[in-house]
Amino acid sequence: MKVLLINPPFLKGFKEFNLNLPPIGLGYIAALLEKEGHNVKILDLSVEQWNDNGLSSYDAVGITSLTPTYPEALKVAKRIRDNEPDIPLIIGGPHASFLDDNAFDVFDFAVRGEGEYTFSELIDVLENGQNFSEIKGLTYSTNGEVKRNQGRFFIKDLDTLPFPARHLFNLKAKGYMKMDGEVVASAVSSRGCPFGCSFCSASRLNGLQWRARSPGNVAEEIEEIRFKYGYKALSFVDDNFSLDPKRVEGICNEIKERGVDIKWGCMSRVDTIIKNPWMVEDMAEAGCTAVYMGIESANEEVLESYNKRTNVEMIKKAFEILKDNGMGIIGSFIIGEFKETRNMIENTIKFAKALNPDVAQFSILTPLPGTELWDKVHNRIIRKNLEFLDGTHGVMNTEYLKPEELEDLLVKAYTQFYLRPGRILNEIKYIIKTGDISELGQIWRFIRARKFLF
Repeated sequence: MKVLLINPPFLKGFKEFNLNLPPIGLGYIAALLEKEGHNVKILDLSVEQWNDNGLSSYDAVGITSLTPTYPEALKVAKRIRDNEPDIPLIIGGPHASFLDDNAFDVFDFAVRGEGEYTFSELIDVLENGQNFSEIKGLTYSTNGEVKRNQGRFFIKDLDTLPFPARHLFNLKAKGYMKMDGEVVASAVSSRGCPFGCSFCSASRLNGLQWRARSPGNVAEEIEEIRFKYGYKALSFVDDNFSLDPKRVEGICNEIKERGVDIKWGCMSRVDTIIKNPWMVEDMAEAGCTAVYMGIESANEEVLESYNKRTNVEMIKKAFEILKDNGMGIIGSFIIGEFKETRNMIENTIKFAKALNPDVAQFSILTPLPGTELWDKVHNRIIRKNLEFLDGTHGVMNTEYLKPEELEDLLVKAYTQFYLRPGRILNEIKYIIKTGDISELGQIWRFIRARKFLF
């Protein structure tokens, strides 16, 4: 069969941040479909344009979606339905995994959870005319009734999956994230999260049990990324890349032994960094140049409410270890916890400035489907548009602050952090170093994006 996989456009303001990565989830699904003999195309509308020509040649269309991109996914689906009413439309991704029952005004099927084998089996059934009821992880509608099949078990051995079909990504499209002027590839070395932060859906979407690929399998993919596709920069987007420090050591050894010259970054945790400073040394020697950490707040009662298992002194120590090893640091900060006052938020802004990560990402606490936070407070949301669930909009009142006040504080956080003279000087140095004048800095992109976001 001929299958079209679509990543819907992100909100226009987010394009200004140049934070798009090639859609790795669609790459995995495409690779498995190609392995089974299907003809696949990936269309990433976050960086590409499209028209309706050729739609009739496809036998099925799959669309992935986060919650804030779901309205855009619906627009894309309706456009396809208006032009080709008989093409099966399939929705997948985090939003459909948790809120699958309201999709069937437009979509025919919803794939829940890990989508590789559910999607592949669905395509086989569409081709051969068998029964949908046996496909685990699938929701569908028949005679106006929504049918939700048994859930699918998580994939135990991730090494068995084919590498993502990166030849289907349009790397010439403008808008993908860059590192020192180079387009950044994305990779996933593990799935699952045992920590269960209240604002994050990773533990429910991918399971509480952490499942990791072997160091050799990861290194083999890195070789393919560097030598087959020509990427010079790589971002591991799994939530817990460093959960097993000995596995990280194995990956680093494999990179060095294979002679792969590539800059890479990953996500890690404060507690993992401070317990394993030797791991950070290994990572630096193997080409790691950046680590993303969720700092979230300077207020320990807020950290406790998020189930973060960290404190301010631990955060400071983790920064010290990373900086001693020459690592770039991307720090994430969240404002708007229910009992957080204006003064507490301003303390977090001051804390961010004192820590001085290379990149600071500020967002407003947002309840998303699949999170503990959503279960507790989704009935309190007063701004119902799903596009507002993007971390830049206040969507409910806290005990002390209104949504509009939170948005003002978000702008204050970005401007106070990035408009310091030292930060502006760093941006100028970056432009001189790379010659990439489009990279005018986080604060400039934020200022441009505000007219679309608020």
